[in-house]
Amino acid sequence: YKEMSFPELNFKKPDFLKDKFEVTYFVIALVLSGLLAATVSLPYITVGYSLERQYTLAIVILSVFFVIGGIILSKNLSFLKKALPKKQKEKRNTSEVRAYLIILLVLIPYFLCVSGVMYNIFGVPRAIILNSGGEQHKLFVYDQDSYGAKWLKNYMGQRNKIAADDRGSNIFMSQAISKGLTSNTAFIKHTRSDYIYLRYYNIVNGKLLLAHEVHNLTDYSDVFIEKGKIYNNGGSEVWR
Repeated sequence: YKEMSFPELNFKKPDFLKDKFEVTYFVIALVLSGLLAATVSLPYITVGYSLERQYTLAIVILSVFFVIGGIILSKNLSFLKKALPKKQKEKRNTSEVRAYLIILLVLIPYFLCVSGVMYNIFGVPRAIILNSGGEQHKLFVYDQDSYGAKWLKNYMGQRNKIAADDRGSNIFMSQAISKGLTSNTAFIKHTRSDYIYLRYYNIVNGKLLLAHEVHNLTDYSDVFIEKGKIYNNGGSEVWR
């Protein structure tokens, strides 16, 4: 609405807003709305920049308009006034009550979906906050993973190359080990490397996360030829 977006025109401010919106904020919201519409209507755009990333950025700005939309919608739905007793109408601002109801009707299912509850209801243990396994479990970093990376950092040579899966490389970065020393290339191309680092997920589940896809560790047994285990803490291993 122009009353919210252009304060320099001195429109009357809606009673539910503390201040009028600045034009800059309004333009940013229009740009983000356009980007979301483009990524949905033209899916090939998300090849380089996923819809999840775009949505995460846009929702910060657009969430404000979601609340405003709920308030305005509640003021235009006159049939909701009949749902409240007459005495209650006299004591409280019914538009505010209706606005909360409308917003909650959207927010409750939304949070059930993004928190992983709906996955669990339909038998898919995806969210790590609700399950000890599942799809997101492959991204969890255990204490043993950290201990193994620190040990290898102390005893490896400065120019040695480390073979690890995608998440293993990130673990080494968190321990101040250059990402240039770790790579998933040895697994993907079935070539040799100076060291092989296996994290908890690799050992317990027997899986590797390579190029954002899950593979069986047994499919890469040739990478371990002529190598022996030199470190094992019960959750991570180092081979050389």
